[in-house]
Amino acid sequence: MNPSIAHPTPSEHAVFYSGYLERVRSETHPIETLAAETRFWSDRIGSLGPSMAGFAYAPGKWTLTELTRHLADTEAVFCYRLLSALRGETQALPGFDEKAYQNRATADGDTLQAAMKSLKAQRLSWEALVSTVRSDQETRTVVANGHSVSVRALVWMVCGHARHHREVVERLYFTHPDFPAA
Repeated sequence: MNPSIAHPTPSEHAVFYSGYLERVRSETHPIETLAAETRFWSDRIGSLGPSMAGFAYAPGKWTLTELTRHLADTEAVFCYRLLSALRGETQALPGFDEKAYQNRATADGDTLQAAMKSLKAQRLSWEALVSTVRSDQETRTVVANGHSVSVRALVWMVCGHARHHREVVERLYFTHPDFPAA
C-alpha cells in the first residue's frame, strides 16, 4: 500500500480539474482524505428525511439525493479511468454527461438510501484500488474525455471533487433559510 500519493503537476490533467485539486493540495494521504469526506456524507446526509433529501437551494440545482448520486456516478467513472491508467489502457476513454446521468437516475426514481449505498460501495472500491498504487505507477496516464490524465491526478481529483461538494452542502444547503428543520 502506498501511504501517500504525490500531487499531480498541471500537465497531468485538464485545466478544468485544477480547482478540485487545489482544495486538497495540503492533504498527504488520499485514502484518509476521502474517508473524512465519507464520514461527513454518512453522518450529515445519509440519515436525512425525505423533505431534507429532496431540498435544493435554488431552482435548477440538484437536491441532496441528486448530489449524492452525482458523487457516486462520478466516482465510478473516475475509478474506471484510474483502473484503465494503472493497467495501461491504450484506447481513449469517453467523457460522460453528468447532467444526463442525473436526469436518468431521477427519472428512474432514485432515493437517498440507494444513492448512499452506491456512494459507500464506490468508495470502498476506490479505496481498494488506490491502496494498490505504487510510486512507480503514479505518473501512468490514460486519455479520458480527450485529455491525458495521470493516476495521481485521478486519485486526487476524486478527493477534491468530494471536498468541493461537501463545501457546497455546508455553504448553500445547510445554511439556507428554507432548509427543512430536522
